[in-house]
Amino acid sequence: MRYSSLSYRTIAVRELIKRIPDNYPEVIHGCCYALASLCSSHSVFDDTVLEIMKTTLPLFNTIYGIPEMYKSIVADAVCYLLWACVRQYTAVLSPILDEVLFTLILTCLTSDDLNIRRASAAVLQEFVGRLGNENVDHGL
Repeated sequence: MRYSSLSYRTIAVRELIKRIPDNYPEVIHGCCYALASLCSSHSVFDDTVLEIMKTTLPLFNTIYGIPEMYKSIVADAVCYLLWACVRQYTAVLSPILDEVLFTLILTCLTSDDLNIRRASAAVLQEFVGRLGNENVDHGL
């Protein structure tokens, strides 16, 4: 049986998504950056983007269980993945709009690490800027 490059890409994306909830920060970091590069080139199907977002959003709540030296690195990778998804797939993300905004605002305001606050604020600005005022009340 022969696979096209699209089939291999889909298989790779599914494997990366399965490994994101792993306990090892290095694995989370690598998976997020690999998925972000695929998302930034618009190489992921729309339904898969929703699966990626639903898998990565809870990582902001569990970031405090990661060792201190990896917190900022993992959060930055997750934010970069969210930013790549928001940049390329804004229309696809409308079903989970409230969940994404709630998580990003909470992270921007309550994280103790400055780099995490800055990264999540950048994703939030990109998200609100692309959605506009018709979807986000008063730009918030």
